[in-house]
Amino acid sequence: MPAAGFAIGDVTLTDCLDAKKLLPGYIEAPEIFIVSGENERPTALQDVARLRQAGYSTVYPLKRQAFGKQFKEAGRSGAKFAIVYGEAEVLVNKVKIKDLSSGAEVSINSSDLLHNLRSLEESGGIAADE
Repeated sequence: MPAAGFAIGDVTLTDCLDAKKLLPGYIEAPEIFIVSGENERPTALQDVARLRQAGYSTVYPLKRQAFGKQFKEAGRSGAKFAIVYGEAEVLVNKVKIKDLSSGAEVSINSSDLLHNLRSLEESGGIAADE
């Protein structure tokens, strides 16, 4: 049976680069993990769009989960920060940023989210005493 095909050689190229130790290391962890209550999810998803537009790799649970499970998933994800949208925070237009490596967190105005994230990245995270 006659046939024709096309291949760009991506597998062969990947194998060759890997054998010569030239394959770049990829980081698959997100920068930010979103933790939110069910009623606060629309607000959180608006910020997800803003964060992604600003260039941040941002993930969130697709199914409804309790806060504890979301925090466990955030820890396993390898993300640097969790942004928390609880009922009390959203009512006063605030969010919490939690440094997942130190456990420290800070409450900020949601309108200052991008500015504060940039500052935290430049300083290396949230100090434990903040």
